[in-house]
Amino acid sequence: MDEGREAAGAGGRGESVWLGCVRAETLGECATVLDKVRARPEADLLRARRTRLLEAVNAIAWDGNWYKRATLDDGSWIGASSNDAGQIYLNPQTWAILTNAAPADRADAALARPRLFYTSHAADHAPRFRPSRAMSPTSNNTTANT
Repeated sequence: MDEGREAAGAGGRGESVWLGCVRAETLGECATVLDKVRARPEADLLRARRTRLLEAVNAIAWDGNWYKRATLDDGSWIGASSNDAGQIYLNPQTWAILTNAAPADRADAALARPRLFYTSHAADHAPRFRPSRAMSPTSNNTTANT
């Protein structure tokens, strides 16, 4: 899967949620530029497309507590609460917030839920980084521990 190439899935029929948010932001920015060059009908068209895209993202990709990541070619979701693994991905959460795609209540949940999920699910499995005394901000020692 290469979401950076637009489609999530080898057949090119999947959809990326975070790229949808980025596209919506781009449409809004382009509309602003068109306003500056007095191309109002074109700017309005882009704003309407942005609105429809954000409505679709919020209607289809919101999973109740976070944004799903993408659909695959067959329409199945990645990053859904119903998935056995890979339930929450950070990219769609951050891009929904950065691009103002998420309404305030969803933005709050999109920030809070991954933090809760990752700290509760990964706490027993993730390696923890423990800085040595040599790396602490109060230490004058600049050599690394071996």
